[in-house]
Amino acid sequence: CICPSSLPLGGKNCDQLISATTIAPSPCLSSPCMNLGVCTVNQLSNTFTCTCSNNYYGNRCEYPNQCLTQVLCQNSGTCIPGPSNTFRCQCPQPYSGTYCEQSMTPPSMI
Repeated sequence: CICPSSLPLGGKNCDQLISATTIAPSPCLSSPCMNLGVCTVNQLSNTFTCTCSNNYYGNRCEYPNQCLTQVLCQNSGTCIPGPSNTFRCQCPQPYSGTYCEQSMTPPSMI
């Protein structure tokens, strides 16, 4: 069977619809980024990346940045947000501890 060229048909009996190249929908179409995150498409892999505001982080900007919502680290420690709404403090010398609350300086001898 020779299918008419004016119709998008193919197959042995001209019973299969031939479609133009299907373009995958943009992964950003579903608004995957939360909390005002900006979605950017990687055209080569048709995947997305979220760029989060400073107040949030995570693959989809789903976690609030605890370091900005409250003062957690003491003694000039630097708060670093972590996964699943966690944080850690990077302590300057001579401090240590979860919140940089412990001094490692030995008591002075008087």
